[in-house]
Amino acid sequence: MTKTDSDALHEHLKSVCLFFADYAANLLACGADGDPDKGLTELGREAVRRMQRLNILPYVSHTSDRSFWDIMDLAEG
Repeated sequence: MTKTDSDALHEHLKSVCLFFADYAANLLACGADGDPDKGLTELGREAVRRMQRLNILPYVSHTSDRSFWDIMDLAEG
Protein backbone atom coordinates (compact mmCIF):
# COMPACT_ATOMS: atom_id res chain seq x y z
CA MET A 1 0.00 0.00 0.00
CA THR A 2 1.42 3.40 -0.96
CA LYS A 3 0.87 6.62 0.89
CA THR A 4 -1.13 9.33 -0.80
CA ASP A 5 -0.54 13.04 -0.28
CA SER A 6 -3.58 13.02 1.98
CA ASP A 7 -2.12 10.21 4.11
CA ALA A 8 1.14 12.11 4.46
CA LEU A 9 -0.69 15.29 5.47
CA HIS A 10 -2.73 13.52 8.15
CA GLU A 11 0.37 11.82 9.48
CA HIS A 12 1.97 15.20 10.20
CA LEU A 13 -1.01 17.42 10.96
CA LYS A 14 -1.42 18.28 14.64
CA SER A 15 -4.01 20.50 16.26
CA VAL A 16 -5.06 21.27 19.83
CA CYS A 17 -8.46 22.56 20.85
CA LEU A 18 -8.33 25.24 23.54
CA PHE A 19 -11.94 24.40 24.46
CA PHE A 20 -13.65 21.08 24.83
CA ALA A 21 -16.73 21.20 27.03
CA ASP A 22 -16.71 24.61 28.72
CA TYR A 23 -17.45 27.33 26.17
CA ALA A 24 -17.56 30.10 28.78
CA ALA A 25 -13.94 30.15 29.99
CA ASN A 26 -11.15 27.93 31.23
CA LEU A 27 -7.57 28.32 32.42
CA LEU A 28 -6.36 29.10 28.87
CA ALA A 29 -8.92 31.38 27.26
CA CYS A 30 -12.44 32.70 27.11
CA GLY A 31 -14.89 30.77 24.98
CA ALA A 32 -17.67 31.75 22.59
CA ASP A 33 -20.29 31.74 25.37
CA GLY A 34 -18.16 33.98 27.57
CA ASP A 35 -17.30 37.67 27.48
CA PRO A 36 -16.35 38.52 23.85
CA ASP A 37 -13.85 41.10 25.13
CA LYS A 38 -11.90 38.56 27.21
CA GLY A 39 -9.18 36.56 25.51
CA LEU A 40 -6.21 34.39 26.33
CA THR A 41 -4.89 34.16 29.85
CA GLU A 42 -1.14 34.34 30.41
CA LEU A 43 -1.16 30.55 30.63
CA GLY A 44 -3.07 30.44 27.34
CA ARG A 45 -0.48 32.70 25.70
CA GLU A 46 2.30 30.40 26.86
CA ALA A 47 0.37 27.36 25.61
CA VAL A 48 0.00 28.93 22.15
CA ARG A 49 3.71 29.81 22.06
CA ARG A 50 4.65 26.23 22.96
CA MET A 51 2.21 24.85 20.39
CA GLN A 52 3.92 26.95 17.71
CA ARG A 53 7.35 25.63 18.69
CA LEU A 54 5.97 22.08 18.31
CA ASN A 55 4.23 22.89 14.98
CA ILE A 56 0.79 22.39 16.49
CA LEU A 57 -2.11 24.46 15.20
CA PRO A 58 -4.45 26.00 17.76
CA TYR A 59 -8.02 24.99 16.91
CA VAL A 60 -9.94 28.22 17.38
CA SER A 61 -13.59 27.12 17.12
CA HIS A 62 -15.64 28.08 20.15
CA THR A 63 -13.17 30.75 21.29
CA SER A 64 -14.32 34.29 22.01
CA ASP A 65 -13.56 36.99 19.45
CA ARG A 66 -10.78 38.36 21.68
CA SER A 67 -9.27 34.89 22.20
CA PHE A 68 -9.21 34.40 18.43
CA TRP A 69 -7.43 37.71 17.85
CA ASP A 70 -5.01 37.06 20.71
CA ILE A 71 -4.05 33.80 19.01
CA MET A 72 -3.70 35.57 15.66
CA ASP A 73 -1.47 38.22 17.28
CA LEU A 74 0.83 35.45 18.53
CA ALA A 75 0.86 33.62 15.18
CA GLU A 76 4.19 33.29 13.42
CA GLY A 77 3.80 32.25 9.83
